[in-house]
Amino acid sequence: MRGSISTLNISYRKDLPRGLAESEAELSTYIVGYHFGFDFQEDSGAYINGWLDDAKSKGGNLGKENISRVMNNARWLINKINASLKMKKKEEVRVY
Repeated sequence: MRGSISTLNISYRKDLPRGLAESEAELSTYIVGYHFGFDFQEDSGAYINGWLDDAKSKGGNLGKENISRVMNNARWLINKINASLKMKKKEEVRVY
């Protein structure tokens, strides 16, 4: 899932510094995972902090625009996953 989100962010924001793009991707992943009951806090926290530190060292900061993009990406992925799960559930019902 992380690769998909990273691709999603970078594909339309090539001007975004890598540290911010990676932070957005990881934050989106964390939100999506949390929504579905996974706990990535321990792993994600250090990873996100590393990329945020990288971005800060190059003059970048995580702002409202970044958070908005994170939330939109997470919402989009959650909706896609939910739709896929519903389709699978319907297919399973038809089999029986």
